[in-house]
Amino acid sequence: MVGRMTEAQAVAHITQAKALGFDAFAINIISTDLWSTEAVRFLFQAALAITLTHWMG
Repeated sequence: MVGRMTEAQAVAHITQAKALGFDAFAINIISTDLWSTEAVRFLFQAALAITLTHWMG
């Protein structure tokens, strides 16, 4: 379940998931409230940053 989070929390969640071997996520989005769209945005930004860091070294 995705709830309210900060950018730092999103980075921590994605970093932890990557360390555990996760390479993909599925998110069902029902609510278009600001908190949910913001959380999804934070997660995508974190995943992109971590992926680029991995590939760019």
